[in-house]
Amino acid sequence: MAAMADPSNSTAKHSEKQAVEAVIRANYNAFTTRITDDNAEYAANGVTIWDVFEPELIIGIEARKAFQRRDIDQSVARGALTFDVTIQLITLHGNIAISRHHVDFNYEPPNPVSGHVRVTQVLQKFGGQWKIIHTQEGMVPTGVPEIEQ
Repeated sequence: MAAMADPSNSTAKHSEKQAVEAVIRANYNAFTTRITDDNAEYAANGVTIWDVFEPELIIGIEARKAFQRRDIDQSVARGALTFDVTIQLITLHGNIAISRHHVDFNYEPPNPVSGHVRVTQVLQKFGGQWKIIHTQEGMVPTGVPEIEQ
């Protein structure tokens, strides 16, 4: 006989996934309003980031703050920003959560650019609060490059 699913467990998991998604969305929304996360509200002290535009791994909260300031400066210089975050999948592994999502962004003139980025974020629960511990970004490929014969 198959075991019955525990509905309270399912509800708890759904609630945790919603909390993870809320942190992810708040982190992106802070960027669009040009606010840096100086109080580490969304990221853990040892956070690491592979940013889509930065060549080096960003390690730690102080490096993240400096990166955020650079990123906001370039964003302001580009023009108005709109973006959409589409969560593909969030999985829970105890006090660790992994989110896979897409970010479609569009900068208006004077320096327009747009892109479709896939993002994997790992979050950890500290004292009841989810915080980002790693972000991995990459432009979505457009397909396999042609092979010249």
